[in-house]
Amino acid sequence: MEELIVSAKSSNEEEVMRIEKASIFQRAKRKYWYRRYQVIYENGNVERKEESTKVLLTEESFEYMTYSYLPVWLVKKEEEIAGLGKISKKFSYYTEIFLSNHTHMRSYGDLESKAKQILKTFGKRDILSITKLDIKQYINALSYRGKPIIKNTKKKWLRVFHGAFELALDDDAIPKDITTEIKFTGSERDLDEVKPFFEDEVRTLLEYSKNPKYGEHLHNYLGVAFNQGMSPSEIIGLKYGDINLDIPKPTISIIRSVTKSTTGATKNKYRKRTIPIMKGAIPYIRNLIDLARKKHSLWLFSNDDGSHLGDIQKVRGTRLILKNNRRLKHESGWYLLLSDTNIEYRHLKNCRHSFAVRVLDNPNVKKMVLANMLGHSSTRMIDEHYAKWTEGRALELDTDIDLFGDTSGDTLKNRSFSNNTNYA
Repeated sequence: MEELIVSAKSSNEEEVMRIEKASIFQRAKRKYWYRRYQVIYENGNVERKEESTKVLLTEESFEYMTYSYLPVWLVKKEEEIAGLGKISKKFSYYTEIFLSNHTHMRSYGDLESKAKQILKTFGKRDILSITKLDIKQYINALSYRGKPIIKNTKKKWLRVFHGAFELALDDDAIPKDITTEIKFTGSERDLDEVKPFFEDEVRTLLEYSKNPKYGEHLHNYLGVAFNQGMSPSEIIGLKYGDINLDIPKPTISIIRSVTKSTTGATKNKYRKRTIPIMKGAIPYIRNLIDLARKKHSLWLFSNDDGSHLGDIQKVRGTRLILKNNRRLKHESGWYLLLSDTNIEYRHLKNCRHSFAVRVLDNPNVKKMVLANMLGHSSTRMIDEHYAKWTEGRALELDTDIDLFGDTSGDTLKNRSFSNNTNYA
């Protein structure tokens, strides 16, 4: 290994106590990334080192070297210092490092949950012994509510494997990252998930949800969701200061989301937006503001102490679960409401879908306006999710609309054009 010792104060008889101030940097006119660190010895001496990583500048970014490569190298050095000899090559070793590098991410809770499940099966195995077939069979066997998971969800599970294998490759523990070769078949999204509520169903749900047995939050939540089309995490992430009720056009600023006890940014840059408050939502928003004031809370949806709800589950409630014919949990919240009203079960996000389909029914609303309202970058999602719910509507078009004036005669005569173009 190419090494430059900047200041050497050690001898062969001194023992290393720890490594400090490790960082990645680029040396002038060198083609590799370099690492710089300090070695602290038991007698207090300090040795500062700069070493080539042998990783080409053109192969990896500075962010990757800092947040993926360097943590693995540090763990390896610390184990060497502790006298543990050859580091563990188990799958759990690299998975835990992968998780530690992503604690700042909005999706960390979901990532951690999947990793814990995967570790139950693969945690104790040497990473080199895990094959593509092992991974594919494990992921393909996963199900949700009795149905196989869709392709898009399979990719999320694969991400955990890929994160561990990528780090193992950096550590020379495996010859290649086999996870990059794993492909899944099937649809990207389960478009059948979109099952909007009919108008009479919405009225029924809003009326019944006034009953406090469905929880403190459900009625006002549904009032906002059905009338504004916001996602569950966006709605429970609303603060008092995000609402502007000034006339003539009241607005909501959507700048955060709350999920799995984590408050973070919106799902993507397009989800950060300001939208008009629809007339139907105003009474519910006023209710929420009054409740927030009573609790002295900044959050429109909050616990009794004024703190924000950790997750939409607080609104959704729990579903009836049976095991060996024994009831473990009772239905509550959203689940109980659907049961009491005899309305077919649908995921809570279908309140958002119901809004979208209802707006799309209005001939005066352009699809791009709806896309902006929902936080999409284009109309593609509108076409994929909602187009089928408005099929067969062409015969409803008002034929009395004169779009371009009288086009039956010679529309060009009696017109003069500055370029004197001859249309004869």
